Amino acid sequence: MAVQAQYPSNILLLNRNGQEGHDYSLQPQPGGFLDQSHMLFTNGAIEEKEAEVEKATRRNAELEARAAQLSVEAQVWQAKARAQEATAASLQAQLQQAIMSGGMVTQDNRRGDEGGIGCSGGVDGQAEDAESAYVDPERVTVTAGPSCKRCRKRAATVVVLPCRHLCLCTECDQTAQACPLCLQVRNSSVEVFLY
Repeated sequence: MAVQAQYPSNILLLNRNGQEGHDYSLQPQPGGFLDQSHMLFTNGAIEEKEAEVEKATRRNAELEARAAQLSVEAQVWQAKARAQEATAASLQAQLQQAIMSGGMVTQDNRRGDEGGIGCSGGVDGQAEDAESAYVDPERVTVTAGPSCKRCRKRAATVVVLPCRHLCLCTECDQTAQACPLCLQVRNSSVEVFLY
C-alpha cells in the first residue's frame, strides 16, 4: 500500500515494508514539483468548469421559467381567440336569423296584402300569381335607392364585406370577386332590405 504525503518542497511516497509488519519507509517521489503544479492546474480547471456548469444551470433555469411563461401566455391567447370565434359565430347566427326573419316578414306582408284586398281566387288568381312570380333578369327597373355599381341595371341590395360598401345587386353578388368601388377582395356579403 502506498500513501502520498505532501510537503511544501517535495512529495514523498510512504511504502509499507512487508505484509504484516508495521515497518514503513519514505521515498521521494521523482518529479514531485511537476506533479504538484499539475495538481494545482487541475484544481483550477475543475473550479473553472464548475463555474461554467453553475452558469449553464442558471441559464437553463431562466430559459425554463421563460418557456413556462410563454406557455401560459399562449394559453391565454388561445382562450381569447376561442372567445372571439364564439362571439363571431353568435353574431353570424344573429345576422342570419335577422335576414331570415326580415325575408319572412316581407313575404308574409305580401301574402297578407293580397288576401286582405280580396282577390277572386280560383284559376285566375293562380295565373296571376304565376305571372307575378316571374322576374325578367334583363328588366331594367328605376329605383329610388342606389344602383348596382357593376351592372347598373338593378338596385344595390348587397353589402360587400370587409369594406362594407352597398354596391351590388343579388345577381352580381354571385359572381363578384372584389368590391367594384374599392377593388378590395371580398370575403363575404350580406343582403339588406331597404324600405
